[in-house]
Amino acid sequence: MGNDFLEDYRATLRRILDTPKRWRKIRGDNRKLNFHRFPYAIVYSMQTDALYIKAVMHLHRRPFYWLH
Repeated sequence: MGNDFLEDYRATLRRILDTPKRWRKIRGDNRKLNFHRFPYAIVYSMQTDALYIKAVMHLHRRPFYWLH
């Protein structure tokens, strides 16, 4: 199960890196892309020369708990 989660994380991260501007904005300049298999999403933002991962967010917990 742990290896499956890690592979889903890596696949989601690859999709973000391939087309970072494609995924929808959720708050400010933060964007989100859901995992395929698990109830998680990667929340990230972009700068000119870098991509910052803000959180690996559980989708069934209170929204935006990762902000603080």
